[in-house]
Amino acid sequence: EISVPSGMLPSAVLYPRGIGAADGAAWNAVTRGLTTVAMQRIRDGLFTVRATVGGVEMPALVDTGAAFSCVNKASGVKVDSSIPEMFVAGADGNPTAMGVAGIAHDIVVHSDAGTDAASVSLQGVTMLVGDLPAFALLGIPPGKPALILGMDALKTRPKMVLSTVTAKMAI
Repeated sequence: EISVPSGMLPSAVLYPRGIGAADGAAWNAVTRGLTTVAMQRIRDGLFTVRATVGGVEMPALVDTGAAFSCVNKASGVKVDSSIPEMFVAGADGNPTAMGVAGIAHDIVVHSDAGTDAASVSLQGVTMLVGDLPAFALLGIPPGKPALILGMDALKTRPKMVLSTVTAKMAI
């Protein structure tokens, strides 16, 4: 669980293994007031969710170790050429040049229900844009939009709870 009190940095609270699995009441208590999102386990303990950026739906890798959210060029997010490129350490260990989006975008994370009413908007996220090696390693084919959902987006919500046991995220 990551809770962000107003004006504070995120903190993490670890719950006993199995919360959200056998003990539905405990999951409900911890996630009260949040929207539950189904995650898909893809490989090596990694999870994706369905997300939309600028009207384009794409898979989003939930990456609590990423400081910034990144989209690939196929996402259609425009780069501001007046902002110098940033270099990000790629999954292959090499630096990758990334453009910076010209405007902040809302990232809509789709819930289990699959309806807009039950989706969650992570608002005002200025993303990096480029074709990171991680997208290919995740099996994203060239030309298909994809997103790495980093902490800059996740911390826009006051609380987030992840269950790797049940492949659920509540935000």
